[in-house]
Amino acid sequence: MCVFYAILHDENRHVVCDACGCIGGDIMNAKKMKKIRKLVKPIQVEWVRSLLNEEEAEKVNLSNIDMMLSKQTHFIVKGTLYLSAMTDKWIVKYLKKYPNISCFQDMLNVPELKKKLELGW
Repeated sequence: MCVFYAILHDENRHVVCDACGCIGGDIMNAKKMKKIRKLVKPIQVEWVRSLLNEEEAEKVNLSNIDMMLSKQTHFIVKGTLYLSAMTDKWIVKYLKKYPNISCFQDMLNVPELKKKLELGW
Protein backbone atom coordinates (compact mmCIF):
# COMPACT_ATOMS: atom_id res chain seq x y z
CA MET A 1 0.00 0.00 0.00
CA CYS A 2 1.31 3.44 -0.84
CA VAL A 3 1.40 6.58 1.22
CA PHE A 4 -1.89 8.45 0.92
CA TYR A 5 -1.25 11.78 -0.78
CA ALA A 6 -4.86 12.89 -0.81
CA ILE A 7 -7.48 10.90 1.00
CA LEU A 8 -10.80 10.39 -0.72
CA HIS A 9 -13.77 8.19 0.15
CA ASP A 10 -15.52 5.95 -2.34
CA GLU A 11 -19.22 5.03 -2.26
CA ASN A 12 -18.54 2.18 0.22
CA ARG A 13 -16.78 4.57 2.63
CA HIS A 14 -13.32 3.07 2.01
CA VAL A 15 -10.25 5.27 2.21
CA VAL A 16 -8.92 5.61 -1.34
CA CYS A 17 -5.52 6.96 -2.37
CA ASP A 18 -5.77 9.78 -4.92
CA ALA A 19 -2.38 8.94 -6.46
CA CYS A 20 -2.81 5.24 -7.30
CA GLY A 21 -6.38 4.37 -6.32
CA CYS A 22 -5.46 1.72 -3.74
CA ILE A 23 -8.00 1.07 -1.02
CA GLY A 24 -7.17 1.47 2.66
CA GLY A 25 -9.12 0.24 5.68
CA ASP A 26 -12.81 0.69 6.34
CA ILE A 27 -13.94 3.73 8.24
CA MET A 28 -15.69 2.60 11.40
CA ASN A 29 -18.02 5.13 12.92
CA ALA A 30 -18.68 5.48 16.64
CA LYS A 31 -22.10 3.83 16.58
CA LYS A 32 -20.77 0.68 14.91
CA MET A 33 -17.81 0.51 17.29
CA LYS A 34 -20.13 0.87 20.29
CA LYS A 35 -22.18 -2.11 19.08
CA ILE A 36 -19.01 -4.12 18.55
CA ARG A 37 -17.60 -3.31 21.99
CA LYS A 38 -20.90 -4.30 23.63
CA LEU A 39 -20.62 -7.77 22.07
CA VAL A 40 -17.15 -8.51 23.50
CA LYS A 41 -18.07 -9.47 27.09
CA PRO A 42 -21.03 -11.74 26.17
CA ILE A 43 -18.82 -13.58 23.65
CA GLN A 44 -16.12 -14.02 26.30
CA VAL A 45 -18.72 -15.37 28.77
CA GLU A 46 -19.95 -17.90 26.19
CA TRP A 47 -16.38 -18.97 25.44
CA VAL A 48 -15.41 -19.48 29.09
CA ARG A 49 -18.65 -21.38 29.75
CA SER A 50 -17.85 -23.69 26.84
CA LEU A 51 -14.55 -24.63 28.52
CA LEU A 52 -16.01 -25.38 31.97
CA ASN A 53 -18.32 -28.07 33.33
CA GLU A 54 -21.96 -27.17 33.99
CA GLU A 55 -21.55 -26.37 37.71
CA GLU A 56 -18.67 -23.97 37.19
CA ALA A 57 -20.17 -22.52 33.99
CA GLU A 58 -23.18 -21.27 35.96
CA LYS A 59 -20.85 -19.12 38.09
CA VAL A 60 -19.52 -17.20 35.08
CA ASN A 61 -21.38 -13.98 34.22
CA LEU A 62 -20.73 -10.51 32.80
CA SER A 63 -19.78 -9.06 36.18
CA ASN A 64 -16.98 -11.55 36.93
CA ILE A 65 -15.67 -12.40 33.46
CA ASP A 66 -12.67 -10.06 33.82
CA MET A 67 -11.46 -12.06 36.83
CA MET A 68 -11.78 -15.33 34.88
CA LEU A 69 -9.67 -14.21 31.91
CA SER A 70 -5.89 -14.04 31.78
CA LYS A 71 -4.26 -10.64 32.28
CA GLN A 72 -1.68 -11.57 29.62
CA THR A 73 -2.96 -10.09 26.36
CA HIS A 74 0.04 -10.85 24.12
CA PHE A 75 2.61 -13.61 23.63
CA ILE A 76 5.90 -13.88 21.76
CA VAL A 77 6.87 -16.67 19.33
CA LYS A 78 10.28 -16.55 17.62
CA GLY A 79 10.59 -12.84 18.34
CA THR A 80 7.15 -11.90 16.99
CA LEU A 81 4.51 -10.42 19.29
CA TYR A 82 1.01 -11.89 18.84
CA LEU A 83 -2.35 -10.93 20.31
CA SER A 84 -3.77 -13.67 22.57
CA ALA A 85 -7.07 -15.25 21.55
CA MET A 86 -10.34 -14.08 23.10
CA THR A 87 -8.94 -10.89 24.60
CA ASP A 88 -11.02 -7.74 24.18
CA LYS A 89 -8.82 -6.40 21.41
CA TRP A 90 -8.70 -9.75 19.56
CA ILE A 91 -12.48 -10.08 19.56
CA VAL A 92 -12.96 -6.47 18.38
CA LYS A 93 -10.48 -7.11 15.56
CA TYR A 94 -12.48 -10.06 14.25
CA LEU A 95 -15.89 -8.50 14.84
CA LYS A 96 -14.76 -5.64 12.60
CA LYS A 97 -13.54 -8.12 10.00
CA TYR A 98 -16.69 -10.29 10.22
CA PRO A 99 -19.55 -7.95 11.20
CA ASN A 100 -22.19 -10.70 10.96
CA ILE A 101 -20.83 -12.41 14.12
CA SER A 102 -23.10 -11.93 17.13
CA CYS A 103 -22.14 -14.81 19.44
CA PHE A 104 -19.37 -17.32 20.13
CA GLN A 105 -21.06 -20.02 18.02
CA ASP A 106 -20.95 -17.67 15.01
CA MET A 107 -17.20 -17.35 15.53
CA LEU A 108 -16.83 -21.12 15.35
CA ASN A 109 -18.56 -21.12 11.95
CA VAL A 110 -15.80 -18.95 10.44
CA PRO A 111 -12.98 -21.34 9.35
CA GLU A 112 -10.18 -18.80 9.98
CA LEU A 113 -11.35 -18.12 13.53
CA LYS A 114 -12.02 -21.78 14.33
CA LYS A 115 -8.44 -22.63 13.35
CA LYS A 116 -7.00 -19.80 15.47
CA LEU A 117 -9.15 -20.75 18.48
CA GLU A 118 -7.97 -24.36 18.22
CA LEU A 119 -4.35 -23.17 18.18
CA GLY A 120 -4.98 -20.76 21.06
CA TRP A 121 -4.34 -17.54 19.15
